[in-house]
Amino acid sequence: MNHPLTETRSGDLYFCLEQRLVTIREQPIELTVKEFEIFSLLILNPKRVFTYEMLMELVWEEDYTYYSRKAVNNHVSNLRRKLKIAPNLPDYVKSVYGIGYKFEAKGATALYVCCRTFLIIFFTNQTKPIFLVLVYLDF
Repeated sequence: MNHPLTETRSGDLYFCLEQRLVTIREQPIELTVKEFEIFSLLILNPKRVFTYEMLMELVWEEDYTYYSRKAVNNHVSNLRRKLKIAPNLPDYVKSVYGIGYKFEAKGATALYVCCRTFLIIFFTNQTKPIFLVLVYLDF
């Protein structure tokens, strides 16, 4: 049975939601459950700013009043450290001062969504969508 597969590539970064896999330069990056969930939200919604409150509600599935911003900050700090395997790599997780965080790709990014009969590929650069490819899978 074919299941949907969601993948994103941005330069040396590869992300697969269903396999819970993040690699940079083909090197697997080991993330905790919370780090992966935070990164999933950010990378699948590029350029969208997630407030601390939104991250608390979506990742912890709790009302943000039960936790502090420090919990989010600590997880994001660890996530950034793990993603920075080389000094010349970009900072994928950007702070929006006083508000929260966003994923910022460097160069072109491709999002692949594959389901039973279609493969959707969405390409974008840093500022705007470039094109969308829809492939019918006949097998």
